[in-house]
Amino acid sequence: MRKARLRTVAAALVALAAIAALATVLSIRPWSSAGGEKAKEADAGYVSDLHMRLNPKDIPELKEIVRLNPDSDTRQRAISVMTDIAMRKNVTEEVVDFLKGIASEEEDAAVRSHAYANLDLIREFYPLEKMGDLSVGVEGEIKEGSSITLVATASSTVDVGEATVGVQKLAQYASEQAVDIRLDSRNPIRFPLKAGETKEASFEVYLGKEGRYLVLLALTLDLDKVDSQTAEKEVYLAVGKTGGTFAVAPEETEESPP
Repeated sequence: MRKARLRTVAAALVALAAIAALATVLSIRPWSSAGGEKAKEADAGYVSDLHMRLNPKDIPELKEIVRLNPDSDTRQRAISVMTDIAMRKNVTEEVVDFLKGIASEEEDAAVRSHAYANLDLIREFYPLEKMGDLSVGVEGEIKEGSSITLVATASSTVDVGEATVGVQKLAQYASEQAVDIRLDSRNPIRFPLKAGETKEASFEVYLGKEGRYLVLLALTLDLDKVDSQTAEKEVYLAVGKTGGTFAVAPEETEESPP
């Protein structure tokens, strides 16, 4: 009889342990027990409660609220809370791809824009590693009334379906005078770019009169539907009546800006 009672007590303890474990699981992910019903019913107050916990384990539940909740404001609040938790706890990789999906596929414009804004916030503090590079050379004689060619060489550490190189700005340097140079070629120039390869884009610039000018060139890599990366170079031109000089910045400046 005593052995039988011991077996009964042991069985009861095992059952209680199983019930406690199940209760723990349900308390961590309440949405999983009812096929997302709790995620659908969640309100801003509940999302704020999750925020107070600052627990990365709540991120899956917040994702479910964004996916399933019918209220736009609650979904936006869940996106903000998810982003804040991920940034505070240094687990942004858990939410970036999810936010990209919302930013590119969501039908609710407010939720889609909010996802974009939170991705920008993450990129501000957790920027992408540098993937593209741009170098610039100048061909031709720099003098009043002549044309020169700016040769931009683009490269990338990853395959890119579309890279864009273009002249973004022509300006008088350190002066309020009107710009007296012009771009005489196609702008911008787009092409696919494979990892490790280089491609050139050339831009013809006419130098009207002597002066000091700034030309800003940029390389933009479209990494996916949401993420892009830009590298810029500034070309400083000192144009005289019979000759001139140039300098490129940053990184590859040959001489101080004229």
